[in-house]
Amino acid sequence: MPSKSLGLTYGLFSKLHQAKRLDLVWDRHIADSLKGTTRAKRGKGVRRRVVGGATIPGNWASFLRVDENKRELFRFLSGVLYDSFQLADKELVVTEGNDVLRKPPLLDTSALAPCSHEEADSRIILHAAHAAHSGHKKILVCTVDTDVVVLAVALAHTLNEESMKYGCPSARGRLSASW
Repeated sequence: MPSKSLGLTYGLFSKLHQAKRLDLVWDRHIADSLKGTTRAKRGKGVRRRVVGGATIPGNWASFLRVDENKRELFRFLSGVLYDSFQLADKELVVTEGNDVLRKPPLLDTSALAPCSHEEADSRIILHAAHAAHSGHKKILVCTVDTDVVVLAVALAHTLNEESMKYGCPSARGRLSASW
C-alpha cells in the first residue's frame, strides 16, 4: 500500500504546484435511487473495511460493487487529504457526502453544500462554476468521463470563456477540459 498511496497523494498534490485551488469531487451512493438500482444489477462484491494500513484490494471491480466500500473509501481519502494538506497559499475543496471540507475555510459554502447531486458529473461542474465565480481564471477538469467534458464545455460557454481547451485525451487515457 505505501507506494500506491504515496503515488495517489503525490499525483493529487503535484497538481497544486501549477494551481491555486484543488477540488476533489466524489460520487454519493444513495441506496434507493435510480443509480443505486442500476449499481445493484451489476452484481455483488465483497465488503472490506477501508482503514489506514489496510491492504489494497486485489480485485477492484469486486470491491467497487459494494456502495459502502466506496462511501468509506471516499470518506477515508477526504480525511487523509484534508488532514495532510499544509499549503498556506493554496486552497483544497473536498466533497464529503452532502458537504464540503475546505482549507482554508470558505466564507460562504452555500453554493457547494449541502448538495443533493448523486453523481460527481454534475457536482464537478458546480465546483468549476464556483471556482470561476470566485475569481479563478483557469480551470482544469480531469476525468475519464466524456459526459463531464460535455458539461464542462457547456459551462465554459455559459461563462463566456474564450480560451477553453477540452476533450483532449492524455497519455494515460484521461479526458481533460480546461479554460
